[in-house]
Amino acid sequence: MLPERLTSASQRTISAAVALATERDHQLVEPAHLGRALLAETDGLVYPLLQALSIDPVALRGSIDTILDALPKVYGGERTLSPATATLLESADGHRSRLVSLDRVVRVI
Repeated sequence: MLPERLTSASQRTISAAVALATERDHQLVEPAHLGRALLAETDGLVYPLLQALSIDPVALRGSIDTILDALPKVYGGERTLSPATATLLESADGHRSRLVSLDRVVRVI
């Protein structure tokens, strides 16, 4: 996926996920890192969307933290996207043209 095809919000989320992987000494940036990065923004769009779906964002964040705590630690080296994260981002890019802005969805909710 080419970075210029990402929105600035998506770029920030990926950067935050990489930073989280670095802080936790994880070599691979997993989908859980992306999820945790999204949930770090309590005043963003994710919290209201999850709440509208009757999902407790705080409980979800705790579940993701448990997953992240179980990942192996690797000291040193660069952080890279895991195959699962790369596949997730490629799939999202493939659906991009058919999606409505999340901003618009939340306004409707």
